[in-house]
This record gives sequence, structure tokens and C-alpha cells, in this order.
Amino acid sequence: MPFARIARWARIRTPLFGYREELAQEFNDLDSDWVQWFAAYHHFHIDTQTKGLGGRLNSAGYRIVTRFNFGSKTVLEIGPGTLPHRSLWQGTPKNYISVEVDPKFHSYAERISACDFTALTRGRNDPALARYQMGPLTTS
Repeated sequence: MPFARIARWARIRTPLFGYREELAQEFNDLDSDWVQWFAAYHHFHIDTQTKGLGGRLNSAGYRIVTRFNFGSKTVLEIGPGTLPHRSLWQGTPKNYISVEVDPKFHSYAERISACDFTALTRGRNDPALARYQMGPLTTS
């Protein structure tokens, strides 16, 4: 990366992302605000990304999926959510890899993908991806 681009990135990085390296706290999944948000997030996502204006905008963006034949391919998707674009797929992938932060969405994606499925979840304090062990299928 040329020096000028690095310098420009450094000028905008701090206002956009703050001083994460120096001031960031380790993630605590027992924090009361996080627990409250995580309990509501699943429904928040469904209400804002699959219905109303958010749903219409996402649907418009998903149309590009119809241009590709996924038959016999391996598909890696980062943040598939509830996989609302599955009905637009041409063909069924040989393998589908879901990278998600919320394991509830893996359950949806596994059921809807209808192919060999791998779920990957990154721990909040762990920079490496960890293979998620699927538990019972729940939709609540």
C-alpha cells in the first residue's frame, strides 16, 4: 500500500474506530447489557432484515444470486442470517459453510441449505474461528 494511502487511512481510522488497541476491554458475555441485547438480537434481525423496508432492500440485493449456479460447488457465506435468499439459488451446493456470530442463525441456515453443512463461529475474545458444535435445532 503506498504511503499516501496508509497516511490517509491512519487519519480516518481513529475517528471511525477509536483507540481499540489501547482502550478496548475484553468481551464479557455475562455483561447485563450484552445479555439483554443478545436475547433481543435474533428477533431484531428478523424484524429489520426480512420485513418492511429492510427486507425489500435485502431482496433487491439478493437478485444477483440468480446469476450463479451453485450446483456441486462449495459455498462460503459470511453472515447468512436466516438465509432468505436460498429460494434464489440455482442448484444445490455440494458444501455450504456458514460463518456467523449468532449460533441461532446456523440452525436456520443448516435446515434451509439442504446440503452438507459446516458452521463456524468466532469467539468474541478469540481471533481464530472455532467450529461450532450444533445443538438441538431451536427457532425461539
